[in-house]
Formats: sequence, structure tokens, C-alpha cells
Amino acid sequence: KGKMKETILGELKVDKADITVWQTFPKLGISLTNVSVSDSFYHMPFLNAKQITAKFGLLDLVGSKLHIHTVEVRDAVFHTFTDTSGYTNSYVMRSQNKPRREKSKPVQFENFELVNVTAISEDAIKKKRYEVLIKEADADITMQGSRYKIDLDEDMIIRGLGFYVPKGSWLQNQRVQARWKLEFDTTGNILSFDNTKVRIQGHPFTIKGAFFLNG
Repeated sequence: KGKMKETILGELKVDKADITVWQTFPKLGISLTNVSVSDSFYHMPFLNAKQITAKFGLLDLVGSKLHIHTVEVRDAVFHTFTDTSGYTNSYVMRSQNKPRREKSKPVQFENFELVNVTAISEDAIKKKRYEVLIKEADADITMQGSRYKIDLDEDMIIRGLGFYVPKGSWLQNQRVQARWKLEFDTTGNILSFDNTKVRIQGHPFTIKGAFFLNG
């Protein structure tokens, strides 16, 4: 919880924090219940999660980096938005970069597990809205230089992809199942993937692409 406060710029609230052993054996675990992160202007939740659990071994705490073996998020909603003035709440997860924290250990994650997680992204200026329900997702992450390699196994429902909302949404309530091999280049903020077999409502497709993300 303390480490989260160092890196989150928004308003963090946690109802309960417990150290778990039996549920995360042979790893130790820190389980947070009813977690919310809100922006400081609208005070609207960027994240609402019923439970977030971080799993790690004792040796993961030794060294120049803090290694987190697995982060599991259950029953959660992520909601990013940009209003008509250009204000966005996506800043809440950026590092505070306080000088007095320069000696703190960077955190390295190896695996993410999502269960029943809804992700919503809205842009009032561009009139875009995307919403997906991630039923289950498991992502293994490794870093090679400036690039993250991500093996992602997912099962999700696309509620709607509104590239321009006045004209409607694409792929409404469609089930998507895939095993992605993603690469994220931190130098150019580029997320890419080679030919990937994807099943949409049970029908097979092959998809390849890249996204140029804002820094």
C-alpha cells in the first residue's frame, strides 16, 4: 500500500489490507480489499476493485529491484476519460518522481491475472468510447532492454468499440478469445503484435498490427 502511494498521483482509498500465506502459498501475498483510485479534479474513480492481490517470495525483496511475481485483480472497473476541455484522468498512475524517493527500489512485475474486469475508455473531444469485459486474462511479462515481451491469454466480451460514437459502435457484445504475443517498445511507446489467431464469437481470424500510444 505504501509503495502504491509513492507512485499514484490520484486519490487512493483501501478498505482493508492483509498479509496472506495460505491463499498464495508458496508465495507471500498482500491482499487489498475495496481499492479505489480517483482523479483529484472530478473525484471520479479511475479504478474500483473488489480485490487486488500481489504475490512475491522473500528473495524477491532482495536486490536492486522489487520483484512482484503476480498481481491478481478481481471484480474491477478501470475507467479513463478525456473531457471536452482536454482534461484526462489517465495521469493518476504516473510516477510522482519526488527527489526524496530517488533511492526507492523500482518495481518489476512478472505476471498479471485479471478476473471479471471491465475497462472503459472515453474521449469527449474525439467522440470515442470503448468498453470491454475481461472475463479472464493471464499475462506473463519479461523485459529485454527497452522492450517488454508480453504473452497474453485472454477471454473477453467486447461491449462496444465506438471509434466515432455518433455513428455507432463496432463489435457489440462479441466474445473474443486469443493468445497474444505482444511487444511494447518503451522508447517509442509502440505496442505491436505479429499474426495472431483470434476467435470472435467462435469464428477464426488472423490479426496483425501496431498501436502508437501517447507518452
